[in-house]
Amino acid sequence: MAGSKKKKSGGTKAAASVYRLRVTLDDIEPPIWRELEVDGTVSLAELHLVFQRAFGWQNDHLFEFQIAGARFGDPDTDEFDSLLKDASKRRLNVVASSANTKFQYIYDFGDDWVHEVEVLEIRPSPRKLEPKCIAGERAGPPEDCGGPHGYARLLEVLADRSHPEHDEVSTWAGPLDPEAFHLARVNDALAGRPHKDEIADDPLFDLETFLGELPEPDLRPVLRNLILAGKELPRALASDIVALGDRVVGPLIELLVNPDLTDEFSPGQGWASIHAARLLGEMRATASIEPMIELLAATDWDNIVHDAILLALPKMGEAVLEPALREVSSAVMENSDLRSSLLSVLAQLGARDPRIFDLLLRAADEDPEMGCSNLATYGDPAALPLLRRLFDEHEVEVDRPGANQLFIELEDAITALGGTLTEAQTAKLEMTRKLRLAPAPKAVSPRKLGRNDPCHCGSGKKYKKCHLESDARSIPSRETLH
Repeated sequence: MAGSKKKKSGGTKAAASVYRLRVTLDDIEPPIWRELEVDGTVSLAELHLVFQRAFGWQNDHLFEFQIAGARFGDPDTDEFDSLLKDASKRRLNVVASSANTKFQYIYDFGDDWVHEVEVLEIRPSPRKLEPKCIAGERAGPPEDCGGPHGYARLLEVLADRSHPEHDEVSTWAGPLDPEAFHLARVNDALAGRPHKDEIADDPLFDLETFLGELPEPDLRPVLRNLILAGKELPRALASDIVALGDRVVGPLIELLVNPDLTDEFSPGQGWASIHAARLLGEMRATASIEPMIELLAATDWDNIVHDAILLALPKMGEAVLEPALREVSSAVMENSDLRSSLLSVLAQLGARDPRIFDLLLRAADEDPEMGCSNLATYGDPAALPLLRRLFDEHEVEVDRPGANQLFIELEDAITALGGTLTEAQTAKLEMTRKLRLAPAPKAVSPRKLGRNDPCHCGSGKKYKKCHLESDARSIPSRETLH
């Protein structure tokens, strides 16, 4: 009929679907497994977080999915790995579209926890489903215990009270019942809420009182969401907070310095202060500089708030210079960890100041391994004579390969400043690399990876110079694909 228009045909919206997955840790007997139900539209980055919570992992390390010959992870962690696809841009129902599909999820490339995943069932659903655990057996292993073999050894040590390492390992591992599996606890973790047995009768931080005392009532909803967000702060919420500008700086500083908010049983399970530090850094809120420096002095190097502040302060640029210099030169500098932290911040400010350079030179001369990377970051080639002298003065330790990390740090610094190694220095470096690659038994680790430890990726560089910042920002938002 003239003038009539044909109705355009469009694709129908894909029906919601529920995936039932069986996830089993490899090389563990008796097996540790979980049976989970998830929505088919979740991204692999979101599925990574589901697996983290289901097994009790802490999301402290890198991850990778291997599906039908393809690898998916966080490409920001290795810009040179062109074969690694972005897990936040791949949905489960696309990469595993049929029942009986099998694939692997690998977590922590040091401990190498391989999870075998099988799609047991795909069924239609009238609505989007939140992740749920429907069955499982045995507790997940603790982080950083050395993988399946290290975990087996850990259990042997814990079971033998006469073992010389029993007390140390018991202190590190805490109460551990390898046979325990609590379905309700796993589902509370998947929902991002504390289990009823973990909620303090008298919470240290009173959320309603804090919100009620805010002078601007319209800030209350966004700050409530921030405090209750837990480990994952949605990008949209972060953007809304940053857009509030100076109005929200004071309340964020209050959240940052409140010691009660760092408790794992506080609202948000202790993450509100960490989010506050990161947001203040993004906002370049100079009013937070003094409180951040004071908090650095009050926290240890392995505290997550401490790390968040070290990442935030350099973003504020030269405004940090004088407060940090005052603290470095103050009488309280018996605190060598604080001094090291502040020197790291000063090196990253982008400010050229002879006082900074002098402090960095002296620190590198006193402790070359800790100090040379700061000189590289500062970027003044005038440091090259000192770095070359340090390279020549130290000898390779054949019996202690870990002690040779210094040469990797020095080579990295010399190269970064535009220098080159002599033939003798190159020979030293090659010897250290060969020693580092020699196999060694992995012991039960008494502590987590520190910012000055060699990076988990095997580069030989310190964690803080390699993957620390990318690990810190590797928590994907659940809103990425919605």
